[in-house]
Amino acid sequence: MYVLASLPVIGVLGLIIYSYEPHPLTQRPRLMFIDPETELSHSLTSHNSLLSLHSARILPPSHPSHIITLRVCQALLSIIGPVEGRQWEIYVVGDDSVENALVIPCGKIFVFTGLLKRVRTEAELAAVLSHELGHVLSRHGAEEMGFQHLSTLFTDLLHSTLYTLTLNLPFFSDIAGRSIDSTKEYITSMPYSRMCEREADVIGIYLMSMA
Repeated sequence: MYVLASLPVIGVLGLIIYSYEPHPLTQRPRLMFIDPETELSHSLTSHNSLLSLHSARILPPSHPSHIITLRVCQALLSIIGPVEGRQWEIYVVGDDSVENALVIPCGKIFVFTGLLKRVRTEAELAAVLSHELGHVLSRHGAEEMGFQHLSTLFTDLLHSTLYTLTLNLPFFSDIAGRSIDSTKEYITSMPYSRMCEREADVIGIYLMSMA
């Protein structure tokens, strides 16, 4: 019985060893289950969806909002330099109700005029964009997809191990299983998300200091 229970553990350990990859900038140990090609494919799909959704509101290159955004982006991108698989493109969407900017892994940058009206200086806009670029350079999106898979796998492993070890204690097994499900977000997703945000902040500050 114990040998059977250990098999999933061995499988998970093998997967972890195979997927280990240090962060390219901070050298933080991490696991990457999504390869760059898959990440690029997903991001191209997101890019096409965003273009389809906002195409009627994309401002022309001659618009003052686009010119300001372009100037800020060029200063930051000059520090990053060319990145394989990415062709940087900038879109400014005329939607004052959205105070947001996002950078897609394939190199597409979307900035909404709601954000441009919110920030007071180009430095504030650079702070937002450098943070978003930090996420892309870190491949946080791909890392998060893999992390969610690992988290689910780990949870399933706990469930199966508990079930194997408590066949004669169904009441205890049920309580333990419910406890695992209810605390999963607090012990995995939330701390991980905060860590990625801090890492993007650090990289963003570095980009701004060099621009």
